[in-house]
Amino acid sequence: MSNLSDFAMQLILEDRLDEAQECLMAESIETDLIQAVGETSQLDYLLKLEKFFDDRDLYVYTGWEDAQVVAPPKIGKFWVTLDLRVPQNAELKGALRCCSTEEEEQNTAGFKTLEDGSHFVRFKILRRLLDKIEMTSKDRAEDIADNESEV
Repeated sequence: MSNLSDFAMQLILEDRLDEAQECLMAESIETDLIQAVGETSQLDYLLKLEKFFDDRDLYVYTGWEDAQVVAPPKIGKFWVTLDLRVPQNAELKGALRCCSTEEEEQNTAGFKTLEDGSHFVRFKILRRLLDKIEMTSKDRAEDIADNESEV
């Protein structure tokens, strides 16, 4: 039980029900906010992964345009892991494009063929590479804003 819940319990025991109700409501709002921030972060990284794959022409390979996200990305301190399911006809060598340059050689793409013939693919991408995508976009936006303000 969190400290806030312990505090609310103490208020209830002291028969201060209105204050306890406010504490529990604040805890609920805090939990909802933390969950929403987490979901936003996952969405941000999902969009960064989309850009990362697009920049490496993954979608040129057959089947990757039909890839399905199996679960939200797992965001760690150094890595972002994403699980996808691609159709039976997907060219799995496309995933290797995400691990081909010297800067990206630490990235991994693992495959497993499922019973129905489709493939489970797990990407493990360096988080700093995905964060660099965001920084590049912000720099580009600042340059555009600067150019427009000079006119």
